[in-house]
Amino acid sequence: MKSRVHLYALLVCLAVCGVGCNYIGRRTNKPSETVKAFYEHVEAGNVDEAAKLMSKNGMFESMGGMEGFRKYVAKDSEYFRQMGGIESITINKERIFGEGAEVDVILKLRKDEKPLRPDFTLVWGPKDTSWEIAGWRY
Repeated sequence: MKSRVHLYALLVCLAVCGVGCNYIGRRTNKPSETVKAFYEHVEAGNVDEAAKLMSKNGMFESMGGMEGFRKYVAKDSEYFRQMGGIESITINKERIFGEGAEVDVILKLRKDEKPLRPDFTLVWGPKDTSWEIAGWRY
């Protein structure tokens, strides 16, 4: 009987630890960090790295998959170069709700007086390891 109690206690501890570790992992990898990394890759023209941050069930497919996304990154990368690059990426607001998140960004380019203010929607990745960008609007 005593060994059964210890077994149940061990199972409860493992379950609580697993849920807690998943929660902590989510909070250490913030949606805003994903958005910042995305813009750094776009600025550098790193299409493959930027694509890794996109949810394949979101805006990525509506852009025409990898080919459409490649055109988007090339266009924005060129625009960022013309504007002297990114001066700053400021997170105006970050909101996490369950398996989703919203991030409001202020993107300041060096030669552009008016900052860009995109709003991002993110989803928690299917492998439970990171946030993925599902879409954005300016």
